[in-house]
Amino acid sequence: IMRRCIITRNTENIMCSGTATVDVKNNLISKGNTGIMCAVESKAGISHNTILANARGIWCLDRSEVNISSNKISENQIGIALDGKPRVFIVDNKFARNTKKVVKENEM
Repeated sequence: IMRRCIITRNTENIMCSGTATVDVKNNLISKGNTGIMCAVESKAGISHNTILANARGIWCLDRSEVNISSNKISENQIGIALDGKPRVFIVDNKFARNTKKVVKENEM
């Protein structure tokens, strides 16, 4: 569980991999190469965060399962990137001033 943190200026600000299960809620995640990366078979709930000024706001890879809801996703090059065969549920997020909102593997 990661709540009410300021995570900034890292290559991958938050990385979920393997079979990890994480809950990322009410954080400021900014200025990284990737705001949140979910890979392999990880499961993540990402909600009520401000994801700001990253190259990729959220990057879902491989066979990860990710629920993305009620976030402010702003000023990223790519708001949400999908690569591989992740199961991703995107609901009630606010997107603003991203170069691209959501892109799939062959669009990157």
